[in-house]
Amino acid sequence: NQLINQYSMTEIILMQPSTPGNIGAVARVMKNFNLKNLTLIDPKTNHLSLEALSRAKHAKDILKKAKIKPSSYLKSRPTLIATTSQLGSDYNLKRTPLTPKQILTKISKKQKVSILFGSEGNGLTNDELSLADIVLHIPSSPNYPTLNLSHSVTIICYELFQQSEDKTATQF
Repeated sequence: NQLINQYSMTEIILMQPSTPGNIGAVARVMKNFNLKNLTLIDPKTNHLSLEALSRAKHAKDILKKAKIKPSSYLKSRPTLIATTSQLGSDYNLKRTPLTPKQILTKISKKQKVSILFGSEGNGLTNDELSLADIVLHIPSSPNYPTLNLSHSVTIICYELFQQSEDKTATQF
């Protein structure tokens, strides 16, 4: 009896991913936490390359079902959450970003939500962030606040999974 994550309608969107290994790692972590909707916006690499498929391990199905879309696709999302490591600077939009735990108080478990992660090199632009309904920030050391793409996705997927009522947890 396979359990379904109540946030299973959540879509993970990667903006212009350029590293096949990161795409594969994202698919793998999505599978770990019962998420299945992956969208790639203007990818700069082949998400079905040997490197991506190898890194995905048993999540190849997520890679094979991934949607490839242009950036205009972001405007069609009913609830778009965008991630950023930049806080309140002249570069970033003047918004107060929420943490992963705070985001969960703003969305329902049955709501269609898309979570947008920036490109590996530059993150999201202000134009891309301006499309978001909510901005998300994962607190980390100010000495090195930018997380690897797949690590960021892992933290968010974990938080969603922890809030799901129908999860199983490994007991130690």
